[in-house]
Amino acid sequence: MEFVLLGWCACAAFGCGTAPHTTPQADSDSGVAVEVAPKYEASLVFVRSLVIPQELEPGDSAAIAVEASDPVGGDTNISYTWSAASGVFSRPNSPVTTYRCGATGAQILNVTARNARGDVSRLALPVNCTEQ
Repeated sequence: MEFVLLGWCACAAFGCGTAPHTTPQADSDSGVAVEVAPKYEASLVFVRSLVIPQELEPGDSAAIAVEASDPVGGDTNISYTWSAASGVFSRPNSPVTTYRCGATGAQILNVTARNARGDVSRLALPVNCTEQ
C-alpha cells in the first residue's frame, strides 16, 4: 500500500504518464519516436548466503557464509563488512565468519559487499537469539 501511495504522489507531483497533445500534419513524418532507457544491470549482487543455526541461545555461535559476485565488471576483489545491533562477529571483514548472540530476541545480521569500483550491495540475514 505504501508503494502504491508513494507512486501515486510522485506521479501527481511530476505528471507521470502525461505528454503534450500534438496532431500529426499530413506532410510530416507521422512516426513516433520512443526513447528507451538502457536495461539496468546490478553490478554487485549476493549469490549465496548461509546461517547455521538460525535459532541460538545467548553466548552460542552461528556459522555464516556469504558470496557476492560482480556479473557486470567481473571484479573478484570484493570486500565484506558485518554489523549487528548486538553480538560479536569472529571475522567482521570476511565473507565467512561466526556470530555470537549478545541479547535475546530477533537479530538482523547486516553484511555490506564492495568492489574495487565502489559498487555496494547489502544483505540482511535474520537470526533468533532465544532464552536458555
